[in-house]
Amino acid sequence: MDEELGELEGELVDAVSTVERLELSAAGPRSVEFSRKLRRLAILSFAEFQDAREFRSHLARSALVRETYLKRCAVASATELPHYATGRYDALIDAIAAHRLDLARSIVRLSPTSWQRGKESRADYLYGTVVGALVCERDEEAAALLEELAAEPDEYSRLCYRALRSILRRSAAELESSLAELLRRDADVPVFVEGVALGVLAAKRGIGVP
Repeated sequence: MDEELGELEGELVDAVSTVERLELSAAGPRSVEFSRKLRRLAILSFAEFQDAREFRSHLARSALVRETYLKRCAVASATELPHYATGRYDALIDAIAAHRLDLARSIVRLSPTSWQRGKESRADYLYGTVVGALVCERDEEAAALLEELAAEPDEYSRLCYRALRSILRRSAAELESSLAELLRRDADVPVFVEGVALGVLAAKRGIGVP
């Protein structure tokens, strides 16, 4: 683990500036790669050192990478690029889990507001949009889109629907049950970042999370 930590830290030290200077067509896939690796770094470092500050710092950098890419897309009016899609929501989750709701709201503001057919699944778009609406406290919008997510046929969408619905309903019991189901799907991951993020959203609404 120590070796992987060292390699990731060295590789990712300039992640944000790299996304700033790459050609935009190359910046998209690299931004996704960097965010994925920064989440991995956050998980490994927390598993090794139990340092919540470091954990949140790496996740915040993941979100900064995403924000940097989205800002570049906005300046260039490059809304046709596949990595611009709202369904690329992992860095949004990272921002929330890092307690950087300012960054999360910035990502939401910079993200497209309609489904990018062919660039993201409908379920990913709906999930990312509902989470974004919850971050921005647009609960009516979140509730309407949540019903569309409920119609998606896959099991993961059903679990996500239950978790998000429990936050809107302020139901601690339902949230605990749905998080336990989601966690079982990722039992091999030392830290369930998505669960942390959902817990942050719940806590904002006064819902206690075990």
